[in-house]
Amino acid sequence: MPDLKLLNIDRVPAQGVKELLDNNVIGTPGKSMMYQHLQAAEKYTIITQPFFVSLVRRSKVIATCCFCKREASNRGVVGESYYVRYFTFHPSLRKLGDKYIERPQEDGVLRREIRSLLSGADFEAKAPNFFYAYIDGGNVRSEAFVKSFGFEKVGSFVSLVFSRFNPRLSKTVEKLSPDEWGDFKPRLMRFYSDHVLVTDENLFYKGNYFVVREQGEIVAGIQANPENWKVHDMPGKAGKVMMNVFPKVRLLSKIFHPNYRFVTIEGVYYRPGHEKKLATLLTHALAANGVYSAVICIDPTSRLYPVMQSLGLGLVSKLRKPKRVDVVVKSNGVDLATMKGPVYVSAFDVS
Repeated sequence: MPDLKLLNIDRVPAQGVKELLDNNVIGTPGKSMMYQHLQAAEKYTIITQPFFVSLVRRSKVIATCCFCKREASNRGVVGESYYVRYFTFHPSLRKLGDKYIERPQEDGVLRREIRSLLSGADFEAKAPNFFYAYIDGGNVRSEAFVKSFGFEKVGSFVSLVFSRFNPRLSKTVEKLSPDEWGDFKPRLMRFYSDHVLVTDENLFYKGNYFVVREQGEIVAGIQANPENWKVHDMPGKAGKVMMNVFPKVRLLSKIFHPNYRFVTIEGVYYRPGHEKKLATLLTHALAANGVYSAVICIDPTSRLYPVMQSLGLGLVSKLRKPKRVDVVVKSNGVDLATMKGPVYVSAFDVS
């Protein structure tokens, strides 16, 4: 058992953890979108191998984080990994959390216990292994904080928004059946064999994998998950217009509203020459879910990036400048040279 004095580890989220995650507001004020997941419980209750870590004071959870154990592939080499998500402080202690982040060099019991967690020992991790997380690009405090625990940047990604005012269903699109998923998945994994941090853990979630066929063969596919966020604030002039003007204009409110309903995209696949079919798939996914925009997180160095850009992303993409998110890794015996390549980002992990 872990010898921890301050931190608790649970395989299922305690009630205090649930309350913290259900009300968690994500983002960097003035620099990135500030938003809240309205379907958080739907996700944290079905994570395959979670370790919920919490800091409790006077019977109240004041901070929490989840380490998601999974196999991840780095250019085809599969290893044990832990994706770090839901790192948050109780709202009443946010300033205290900020001060803690601002003092990365100060040591103490809490920092020693965090280092123990990141060694993998408290999770009985097999060596070699690694931990990875996402942080807002350019957030100096967060960068210093993760660096003090041995994390190094291995890549980055941006969120692209595909939007349509009047999406329609396509007769050429269908959902992949559960019986076919097992045969198709290896092909999809080969498609990402040049990427790092590839996981199939969240693919085929609720059976929401859409495909287009030609002569019975799958030539393009996407995973599309319906999401609902509450957007509290957006930076910049365009952000203020979207927050204050779009909700009042019926047509514009379709593609953005502070009560933001959309689909997240991952597991994009296409055979060479069939790239344009992705637009058909995306539009169909919007119509099937009754929404008007889709979000995909993608590494700008990936071959998928220019393909997505070529589809005609729509008005939202023209109004907002994609915000860079950095991917950082803490290695325990894994050569970071094996992680050179475009990063794969699971939509499930960021929603």
